[in-house]
Amino acid sequence: MSLTDNRLRTAPDQHTVRLILVRHGQTRANEHFLIQGASDGPLTPEGKAQVEKLGAGLADFYISRVVSSDLQRARHTAEAIAKHHHLTVEATPLAREWNCGEWDGRPASEFLALIKESGLPVSALRPPGGELLSEVRQRAGELIRNLMSGGAGKTIVICAHGDIMRMMLSYTLEMDEDQAQVFRFDNASYSMMEYDGQQWRVYAINRMAAP
Repeated sequence: MSLTDNRLRTAPDQHTVRLILVRHGQTRANEHFLIQGASDGPLTPEGKAQVEKLGAGLADFYISRVVSSDLQRARHTAEAIAKHHHLTVEATPLAREWNCGEWDGRPASEFLALIKESGLPVSALRPPGGELLSEVRQRAGELIRNLMSGGAGKTIVICAHGDIMRMMLSYTLEMDEDQAQVFRFDNASYSMMEYDGQQWRVYAINRMAAP
């Protein structure tokens, strides 16, 4: 049992907002290394098993709210957590993944090759019909501000997606969009950070539920 997990079993103090960021379970696009943005693919059987394990692993954590992207892969992940705490999932489009427009469904290898050939940072690329990462970061900031309103003394789970989670960290830690690309989030992983009224502190990144 880690010190972080011990911390998560008790409520934060009355001045602290605690956020647990959860990436959704595996989807077919994840399984086949395809770009998946605003498309609404379901969890695979493996993904469903992952989120059930995650929900059980977080069952004895102190959790006040469960918020989710309104895309089904995140919402079903959130439901696997919320049921252990008798909470209702609060879905919001603010937590949606980066809208990759016409790139959605293409192999991730093509995207990586495009970045390399362009010589541009990821933040400079706007997929046709999609968003710039700066726009995703704006959504992330709005989501964070909404969660912080009335969030003191609470632990809030946010079930979302890799890129929007990177932009949440970009916003809270005052990093630019490209610096935040160093963060990796596996399917059905959780990360945790707290705001004590003065600064954000990150206590865990990309942690998996104990078996």
